[in-house]
Amino acid sequence: MGMMMRNSILVIGFILSCVSLGKTQNHLSGDAGRGTLAPSQTTGARRTAPSPKNADINDPVAGIAAKIPSLVPTRTTRNGTKFTQPTSEDLTALGITDLIKFGEAWEDPTGVIWGDVARGKDGFPKTMSHAAASAYCAGIGARLPTGYVDSQNGKGKNPKTDSDFVRLRKYMGAKRGTEFRKPEAKDYNPEILPNLAVEYRYWGADQPSDTYNGQPWDSEVRSIFNGSNGRIMPYDTERDDFVMVRCVKSRNKPAKDA
Repeated sequence: MGMMMRNSILVIGFILSCVSLGKTQNHLSGDAGRGTLAPSQTTGARRTAPSPKNADINDPVAGIAAKIPSLVPTRTTRNGTKFTQPTSEDLTALGITDLIKFGEAWEDPTGVIWGDVARGKDGFPKTMSHAAASAYCAGIGARLPTGYVDSQNGKGKNPKTDSDFVRLRKYMGAKRGTEFRKPEAKDYNPEILPNLAVEYRYWGADQPSDTYNGQPWDSEVRSIFNGSNGRIMPYDTERDDFVMVRCVKSRNKPAKDA
């Protein structure tokens, strides 16, 4: 008899608990429907303004905006010169008409954008005469890099600033005044630009200097640049068996010496 009474009491208690729980849930549901947060939702849920630490959690837009500068690809040389990679939209806006021919692009601190080595239909780097190289770059909205040595700054039609090849050499660690000899490996480090370390020579737009060893250059001579060792030297414009092409595009920023 006692056992039956205790079981009855347990059953009645369980029923009363269920009824009470149902009323509580109905009450919370009604509050939620009226826009009132349930007590468990408000405990410790104090809203704060987004901060740099939690911006991407509380405000996704602010979080993304804070990270935008880090999305721009950059590469830094061993001597601390930073190159940035322009977007395809950027290159198109600047007038590059064939992004594939221009190749992987990197912009130096003066705003000169360097493309990759030009390739033929077979995909291999292509040698050209100076005239063909100049036409190739012009045909895609670019130009040949300038290549006069630093002793020619401000002479003749040359601006007072370094040529493209001389600046590139300095960005890669080469010392001033070593253009006509092979720099020591510890001075010149071909990096950043694709295929720069390969033993390729590239056409320059102009003559390396007004004279060489006291003698004026032949009118058909133009500068070429050895990407693997940083050497600038003269070469006959008619020859097409030796020299390749790497086009550039300038943002028209005032050029400064490296």
